[in-house]
Amino acid sequence: MLKVIVDNHIPFVLMGIFVAAGIVSKIIVSTTLKKLVKAASDMSKSSHSLMRLVRAKFEHACMVSDKVQNVEVFAQKYLYEYKVLGVRFHRWQRIEKGCAWMCLLIGGFGALAGYRLYGMNEMTFRIGATGAVEAVLLMLLHKTTDENYQLDVIKTYMVDYLENVCARRMEK
Repeated sequence: MLKVIVDNHIPFVLMGIFVAAGIVSKIIVSTTLKKLVKAASDMSKSSHSLMRLVRAKFEHACMVSDKVQNVEVFAQKYLYEYKVLGVRFHRWQRIEKGCAWMCLLIGGFGALAGYRLYGMNEMTFRIGATGAVEAVLLMLLHKTTDENYQLDVIKTYMVDYLENVCARRMEK
């Protein structure tokens, strides 16, 4: 079985699939974050579905109970529940990291299988090195976009608008 896996280059195919999935999820996360930052920066005029939902829910909560106690948690709740293509946004971020780890694991497994079958030869080294390089590249791609900062900016814009504009308007 190990011979079939190593000889048919299955680790390379699997690593390629995970790299493609990681890149696709990274593209989805990056474009979504850019749209959310733009929508949150001008939340009063935004037609983005999440911003309209948050505004409507906040206005309704203010009408019912006169005040929302913790606006930051209110905004963060809707960020956690936000879905892109039917999948929660947080899951897309996890897919990126998971694909990097899977490349590393498959590369290690393929290198171990190649070593067990053929000893330390070029193919064994190539499988292990490919897995490590792909994992490092996916992690670097993840780190270069600074998603946590963008999420903080979105949350800050939302909280600022809800506390300073929307809440004041509802008081009157």
